[in-house]
Amino acid sequence: MIDDEVKITTSVYLFLRQKKWIDERGYVLSDFVRLAVDEKINSMAGYIVDIEKTRDRIKNLEEDLKIQKEKLIHLEQKQEEFDETINMENINSLIVRAITNIDYSGWEEAAKDLKDLRGTLQIETWENLVRERWEELYGE
Repeated sequence: MIDDEVKITTSVYLFLRQKKWIDERGYVLSDFVRLAVDEKINSMAGYIVDIEKTRDRIKNLEEDLKIQKEKLIHLEQKQEEFDETINMENINSLIVRAITNIDYSGWEEAAKDLKDLRGTLQIETWENLVRERWEELYGE
C-alpha cells in the first residue's frame, strides 16, 4: 500500500470476537483492516495469475499433444510401410525357394500351388509377383 494513495471512509461490520482479537494483540483497527484487504487482493490476484498460467500451460500441452499425435500417425505409417516391405521380401524369398526346390512346369502352376502365401494381395498382383520371380530365375 502506498502512503500517498487516496483513501476513502467506509464502515466495516466485524464480529465482536474479531474486534477483541485485534485489540488484544495491540493492532490499530484501521491498519489491520487495510492490511487484511491488501492481503486478500494480492491473494486473489495471485489466483488470477495462476489461473492464466495454468490455462496457458494447458493450451501449450494441447498443442504439443496434437504435434505428438501427428508424429505418432506418421511413425505408424512408416512402421506399416516397413512391415509391408519386410513381408514382401519374405514372400519373394519364399517364392524363390519354392520355385527352385519344387519342379513346377511354369509360373502359373507355382502361383496356384503357393496361393496360401498370397495373403491379401490381389490375384493379378500375386500372379505378376510369381511370374517376375520365375523370369528372374529361368529367364522365360
